[in-house]
Amino acid sequence: MKYILFKKIDHHMSLVDALMETQFSKVNKIPYQSFMMYTYEDAYVSDLHVLFNDFASELLTDFFVYISPFVNETYVFKHVDMVNQLISQIPIMNKGVIDNKVILTHHYNHITPQLKTFILGKYHDQSYMLHTIQTYLESNQNMITASKELFIHRNTLMMRLEKFNDATGFDMKSFKDGFLMYHLFV
Repeated sequence: MKYILFKKIDHHMSLVDALMETQFSKVNKIPYQSFMMYTYEDAYVSDLHVLFNDFASELLTDFFVYISPFVNETYVFKHVDMVNQLISQIPIMNKGVIDNKVILTHHYNHITPQLKTFILGKYHDQSYMLHTIQTYLESNQNMITASKELFIHRNTLMMRLEKFNDATGFDMKSFKDGFLMYHLFV
């Protein structure tokens, strides 16, 4: 399941509710600590950062929004607590639209095993996927070279990269995402 986490902005929550209902399918609203969490199945827009930044400018207010990758439903509250902990360690992070890429960028010089587990999600202990990602990045993000080195078909490599992107939010075909992920591995 995926979720959007809003720091509560009481005087605009009805507008946030309306936005969530019109832009996402199967939305559930769950209050949790000082946040309002919206779980959803699919988004009707492709760039959620643009959606929420535009929304903030229309309201003429700043608010905090976290966009999650896929999270196992049984661990969602543990995930939210970890997000809260990681964000509290970033001094200027009290407003804006963030995701795991922003969190990893800010914790770039302080990678802990907990952060690594958080960012990699379900793949944190799956050596075949970690080896696939590392080999792909060390092959200069070249599909043919990496698939030959891994002894797998190029389509298998593409499928693994897509699964990794779906689960973590990191697109290994993007240089910035690849750079952040490689730093997480090394």
